[in-house]
Amino acid sequence: MNFTQQDTEALYRVWMSQKAKMHITQMEVAKRLNVSQIELSNRLNGNQL
Repeated sequence: MNFTQQDTEALYRVWMSQKAKMHITQMEVAKRLNVSQIELSNRLNGNQL
């Protein structure tokens, strides 16, 4: 799936907001999604693997 720059920025804003509300780390989310922390980070930053 390809994201536009606008999509990437919106995803990042939602992520930061929800992370703060839920007091959850990126590592915990990655485990729940069954992906590596690096893959999640790349997706949140709009980087393709």
